[in-house]
Amino acid sequence: MRKTIGILAHVDAGKTTFSERVLYHTQAIRRVGRVDHQDAFLDSHQLEKQRGITIFSGLASFQLEGDTYY
Repeated sequence: MRKTIGILAHVDAGKTTFSERVLYHTQAIRRVGRVDHQDAFLDSHQLEKQRGITIFSGLASFQLEGDTYY
C-alpha cells in the first residue's frame, strides 16, 4: 500500500536530519548525510550545499513492513 508523509517544521528544526535518519534506518540510503557537511542525500542542489540549508522541497521514498511511503 502507498502512503504519504509530509514533514513541516520551523527553520532549523531538524527536518532534513530527521528525514535522512528515517531513510537510513529503512535502508533506503546507505549512509546518513549532514546538511552542515554538504553531503545530505535530500539536499542535492548546489545552492543548498553552498548555503548549508534546505531550499527546495524534495521527494524520497522508503519501504517499511510491506508499505511504501512517499
